[in-house]
Amino acid sequence: MKNLLLIFVLFFVFSTKAHAAVGPNLDHPTNNEAFIGTRLGISFYHIAGNNFYDIAYDTTNTFNSSVNLLQLGTIDNIAITNNTIISDTLENLYFDQRYYYKVRARTATDTTDWSETRTFVTRGAPFIIGSITVFDHQQFQLGHYMGANYVYELNDSPIFNAPIYISTIPGDKSRLPAQGVIWNSPSLLNSFTYYMRVKAFNEIDSSEWSFTYGFTTPEVFESNAINELNNGNLNIFPNPANTELYVANAKANSIFYLQDITGKIIYQQQLISSNSLIDMSNFESGIYITRITENDNVIRTEKLVISR
Repeated sequence: MKNLLLIFVLFFVFSTKAHAAVGPNLDHPTNNEAFIGTRLGISFYHIAGNNFYDIAYDTTNTFNSSVNLLQLGTIDNIAITNNTIISDTLENLYFDQRYYYKVRARTATDTTDWSETRTFVTRGAPFIIGSITVFDHQQFQLGHYMGANYVYELNDSPIFNAPIYISTIPGDKSRLPAQGVIWNSPSLLNSFTYYMRVKAFNEIDSSEWSFTYGFTTPEVFESNAINELNNGNLNIFPNPANTELYVANAKANSIFYLQDITGKIIYQQQLISSNSLIDMSNFESGIYITRITENDNVIRTEKLVISR
């Protein structure tokens, strides 16, 4: 009788232990998956009878450098069945970094073994797909990383020793990588070579800069082509200018704009008559952009050099 009781106890202990020791089967990401964004969905298969799950992820496969443990809330066993896929999201991962992850299940009184360990690598520097000229600015397309925002630099030199324009490009957590990110540059000079680069960032890290993307704007922007047909006599001179600039043969009530190299409007003046004088004495020597509009339509955009 004692032997039968001992066998029953041992059977109960080992069967319970065997049930508790079974770790979840992993779903995504697959092992050695690469080019993953810094916001990542982890998914695995539910084990009936378990109410909680832990996801451990680290930059070493021994999980002893800076182990991150993501604890999922209570799983409603009434609503899901065995092998239902459970998922959660890892936020703010490092760029260009290999990670390892594993999952275990828990009840209020017991914990399974960890699942198998899988590894994945996050993306590094962003990649620029291409660009097109739209009127007087450039429209770029960038391959999107889940969980990333971006900053880009625009320069007239490929070594970026003194960027002429720096701006951020907001990311979108709901945007899929296949959709990419599209943004517009500020107003640019015609017949001018620019260089652009981008890097990604999140709350804890930033990537390396992308490759340098060079492009040259057309001699005549599309908006200027309209001007050549209808306003061929319009003239802005002298260029380079010193303290005075003349606008000849403009339509009355046109508006003259002066912009710095970043596209910021620093001066504007309504042209009361067809021939107008504009005072340049308050502006430092350098490169500027002049723009004339009629009824909110841009009819002339030109590079202006002020030299003293």
